[in-house]
Amino acid sequence: MKEAITHVFLFLFVIGFFLRTCIHLYSMFTLYTSFHTYMLLCVNMVPKFLYMFPWTLLTCCFTENNVIFFSLCVVLLKLVGHHMEHLWSQRDVVLFLYSLSLLPNVFTLLTSYVAHVITDNDAIITSPIYGNGAFIIGLLIAWVYLKPAHRISISPSLSLPIQYAPFFYLAFAVAHCVTFSQYSRLVQIVFGFFYAWFYLLILQPVTFDLGIHSIELGKGSRRRISFYDFLPQPVQCFLKRTENRIKHFLFDERNNDKGLTETLPSFSVPKKDHRAEAERRRTAALHSLVN
Repeated sequence: MKEAITHVFLFLFVIGFFLRTCIHLYSMFTLYTSFHTYMLLCVNMVPKFLYMFPWTLLTCCFTENNVIFFSLCVVLLKLVGHHMEHLWSQRDVVLFLYSLSLLPNVFTLLTSYVAHVITDNDAIITSPIYGNGAFIIGLLIAWVYLKPAHRISISPSLSLPIQYAPFFYLAFAVAHCVTFSQYSRLVQIVFGFFYAWFYLLILQPVTFDLGIHSIELGKGSRRRISFYDFLPQPVQCFLKRTENRIKHFLFDERNNDKGLTETLPSFSVPKKDHRAEAERRRTAALHSLVN
C-alpha cells in the first residue's frame, strides 16, 4: 500500500490529539478529579510514575494538546513521509520514525533524573513529558536531507532555502517553551534535532531526490555529507572560515615543531619496490573511480 507507514503515524497522532483533547474537556467540567489524573498518567510520561505506566515512554509523543504543533506535525508528516517512502525502503522509514518518536523521550527522561539528583527538586520528576516537538524538527531535518535544493516560497518575490526551516522552528519552539515554562518540551526538541542529524548522517544511506530519478550512494560515500549541509549558507561560510583558521594555526604550529627536529640525525630509508609502488597507485586510482 502506498504511503502506508505515513498513514499509520498520521492515525496515531490524530488519535493521540483527540484523546488528549477529550481528557482536557473532561477536566473542565469535572474540576480535575482523580480519574482525570489517572487518565493523564496513562498517556503522558511522568518520570516518577514511569514504572507504573511504562508504555507512556512511547505514547507521550502522540498526545499533543497544542493545535499549532499538532497541525504542523500532520502537514510535515504528509509532505516528508511521501518523499521518504519514495526514496527509502519501508524498513528505513519505520526505523527512522519509530526511533524519532522514542529516543528523544528516553534522553529527556534521563536528563530529568540527572537534574533531580543534582537539584533535589521533586517538581522535575513529577512534571509530565509529552508533545511531538522532537518529531517535528526531525521531519524538518529529514526534509533538508532529502531535498537540499528545495526553497520555501514566502511570497512571489521571496523564497528561502529549506536549510532555514529547522532553525526558524527551533527559534519558535524556544520562545514558546520559555514563555509557557515547558522546559521538558524544549529538551525533547534539542535531543530530537541532534538525534535526527546523527541518524541521517551516520546510519542512513545518502539519497538525493533528482525529480524523476533518484541516486543512492553506498556507505563509502557517506563521509561526503557533513553537518554543514544542514545549515544555512551564511552559517556555513562562518563555520568554514573558523575551521580554516584553526587548521592554519595547527599547521603552522606543526611546522614550527618540525623545524626543531631538522637538526636531528636522519636515517636513510630504503626505496620501495617498483612493483609495490605500482600496485599502490592502481589501488588508489580504483578507489577514486569508485568514490
